[in-house]
Amino acid sequence: MQYDFSDPLFRAIMVGFLLSLPFKIVGMWKAAQNNQKGWFGALLFFNTVGLLELIYLFYFSKPKTKHQD
Repeated sequence: MQYDFSDPLFRAIMVGFLLSLPFKIVGMWKAAQNNQKGWFGALLFFNTVGLLELIYLFYFSKPKTKHQD
């Protein structure tokens, strides 16, 4: 299989992949640290070009705090 590196669609896909990779890594790491197996699986299997990862990182990755009375 030969890839046409001058194809704009191919370039856009590659840029999207490379930009979403750091978000995916950090999101999966935080999900593992917070013991959130559902989020870890979703981040692992769904490729949303960084959108799901950003939503998780900014809204759902906050660890639950324990109140001490």
